[in-house]
Amino acid sequence: MRRYAALLAFASACTHHSQVTTLHPPAPGVEAIASLADGSKVEVVATSTPDGLRWVTRSTMPHEIIDPIHMSSYSTLHRGRGAVEGFAIGALTGVTVGAIAGFSSDCSDCYYSPSFKAEVLALGLGSVCAITGMLAGLAGGSETVYELETKHLPRVSATAENGGATAVLSWSY
Repeated sequence: MRRYAALLAFASACTHHSQVTTLHPPAPGVEAIASLADGSKVEVVATSTPDGLRWVTRSTMPHEIIDPIHMSSYSTLHRGRGAVEGFAIGALTGVTVGAIAGFSSDCSDCYYSPSFKAEVLALGLGSVCAITGMLAGLAGGSETVYELETKHLPRVSATAENGGATAVLSWSY
């Protein structure tokens, strides 16, 4: 059962990716982890400033304003959505395993029919797994990663050769 709980906790921690055209903060108070262009990560919060809504660091003192130009992505964590996803994954898994276990029992002189056992096991195991999945999803949360959309931006590649260099500009859409 512990292995199942660990597997369910792993499956309940869903990550969603969203391609965006800008990495500006969506609303005041949004907490996120910003991935900077140099590869470092910093905790930020969307804050209203005289210049508008900006990302401000939480961990450094004094707080710094992070310009979205210096970010490659940011991620937010939603515990409520994680609980809903964990509940759904747990319920689906529990009902499926319970139904299969009930129908696959080979007992010709049993008092209960295989369909009744399947229903009872599906309901019981589905309930336990749904609650376990909900708690695991609540603890782990559901992460959304907002990445800068690059497929519509021009790409430049350069190569150095003897006696000169070559540059190629391409644009895919």
